[in-house]
Formats: sequence, structure tokens, C-alpha cells
Amino acid sequence: MTKGGVRYYPGGTTVGNLFTPATAPRTVRKGRVVVHNQVRPVARVIRVGRRVVYRTSGFPDVYQGQDGFRFWSDVRRPKYKVCDCGWAPHLPRHYRLKGTARW
Repeated sequence: MTKGGVRYYPGGTTVGNLFTPATAPRTVRKGRVVVHNQVRPVARVIRVGRRVVYRTSGFPDVYQGQDGFRFWSDVRRPKYKVCDCGWAPHLPRHYRLKGTARW
């Protein structure tokens, strides 16, 4: 979805009963950068009784929407700052909003 030049990545896809979350894009078009918000998801295990029903992961393996984490692509703007948080290590660089907390 595109709005005002910003391309928002979807949250994931569902096929049958299997949900595949959207992870960091593998490539970015020339002239665009990948940006994320200030949320940093943490790894955790969700159990029902003794059975593990769901695992979440921390950086770098987080997906769109995990604990409020969001990412998008946009043209480079002054409000974006190069980020070194470890998310998307396969990209040469990615950005975060200026003025947001560093972890």
C-alpha cells in the first residue's frame, strides 16, 4: 500500500490455517530506504500448560506488527537517521525516525 510516497509493507499472509508473517524486505528500489518505528520486540515463548504453542523472536528476526513494530520504505528524508539496532542485517543500511530512543 502506498500513501504520500511511503510504501507500507503488509502484516503477512494467511493460506488455509497457516499464517506467514511479513519480515524485512530483501531488496529496496533505488532512491528509497527502509525505515522502522521506535518499538523493539523482545523474544518470548507462549505456553499452554507444558506445551509451547508460539515462539516470538527478538531482533533481527521480527515481523511486521510484532509488539507494535512497523517498517516501511520511503525516499530518504531529514527526519530519518541511520540505525544500528541489528534489524535487517542483510540490508546495507536502514533508518529509524530521528528523536526515537536507541536501544
